[in-house]
Amino acid sequence: MKAFIDKSWVIDLMYVLNHSKDRQWFKRESYRILTLEQPLRSPLGLHPAVFEALMQHTPTSWHAVVLELPHIATDGVRVAYTRNDEHGEQNRQTVTTVGKYLKRHFPDLRDDVIRDLVALHSVPQSHFKLLGESTDQFINYLKRSADSCMNKDHFKVHPYHVYAPELGWRLAVRLDDDGDVLGRALVNVNDNGFVRSYSKNRGWGADVELESWLKNQGIDHLDNWRGCRLKLIKVDNQYVAPYLDGDVRTGDLNCGFMEICEHGEYEMDNVSGFATLIDSHECEDCNEYFDEDEMNRTYCGRFVCQSCADHNWNWSEYSENYIDRDDAIYVDSENLFIHSNDVGNAGYVYVESRSEWFHESRTVRCENDYEFYHEQDLTEKEIVFVDAGSHEGEYWFADDVITTRDGQTFHNDDLGDLVVCITIGSAKGEFADVDDTETLEDNHIQLIGE
Repeated sequence: MKAFIDKSWVIDLMYVLNHSKDRQWFKRESYRILTLEQPLRSPLGLHPAVFEALMQHTPTSWHAVVLELPHIATDGVRVAYTRNDEHGEQNRQTVTTVGKYLKRHFPDLRDDVIRDLVALHSVPQSHFKLLGESTDQFINYLKRSADSCMNKDHFKVHPYHVYAPELGWRLAVRLDDDGDVLGRALVNVNDNGFVRSYSKNRGWGADVELESWLKNQGIDHLDNWRGCRLKLIKVDNQYVAPYLDGDVRTGDLNCGFMEICEHGEYEMDNVSGFATLIDSHECEDCNEYFDEDEMNRTYCGRFVCQSCADHNWNWSEYSENYIDRDDAIYVDSENLFIHSNDVGNAGYVYVESRSEWFHESRTVRCENDYEFYHEQDLTEKEIVFVDAGSHEGEYWFADDVITTRDGQTFHNDDLGDLVVCITIGSAKGEFADVDDTETLEDNHIQLIGE
């Protein structure tokens, strides 16, 4: 529901409260807030998120909100307010998050609306910029922002050069105090919208703060760039093009521009930096065009023809794609290529003594040197499995292992505590579980019952 008050109502109520004899604390607190130094100052002294909520939505009681004087806390983000008259007389303020405060006074406000208000007013407005100087400026900020397919350096001509400012393109950014780019979003002011945002600290997630700021500027969230134009740049008989965000990723040549449209002749949904004709695909190794059934997607995302795949790449059964030979690990025992990033997840380990890779199920790790050994080499390497004691389940060199008379193996660490050497009787010189022995008065150890 829309609010039924406006700014003048709030001003009138604050005037009455400031001249109230019963609430001297309100005048004192109101003056203090209004004289705070930037960036803690805000309209009428109220926290900007709360003020905006009052102007756009209906609280349970707007009088109660104004009476609490909710303002920006000293951390520059949260809400500080005076809970009641008693707290006012005591000069005592309560501090809480913007979201909790809004939820208390606006219980019917949707969570996504509260989220946007919080996001918009948790960042100083000076940290937001809408850039429109040049495509070089866009690229400079792009390369300092969240990782994506468009901020790489392998392009002959960077695809962002097609986002010409004269065609309405802008780059919105959110910066931190040091000027680092925390979020970015392409904007087209002709359509007055953006399609998606990128956050540096949220992986592939949206930058909520930047999107809230854009919406507050009257820039809407769009599903695609349909109808927008790109500058036409041709290199080696190909048209430079970005990977388009949104659900429309094709375009047609129109009056010297590439116009984004549905069912267009050119596709802009790859990371090569060029548009591709719908009926063909460019091999990123040889730059020739082939039918789709002759193309292969590599592990790193390159699109290569079958001939280049066979000559320049290795097929991996594990990842079911072609991998760069520099990143390929060959498992000789299984005649298998696997990407170096996958060996751990696939369960392969390197056995130094054989200079080969094996599946971990065929190896053991020796605790003496933390090296892996093939299961067939344990006898030769004198590696023993410890089946009891404090090192149960581990493999150690034989010199560190004790074998009892009944065949159990213990680590040397357990000698005296769990295992003892028999010093008298028929088993003299053998090791036994301490529970199977007894110590005589002269400190000799014998098997129980001898």
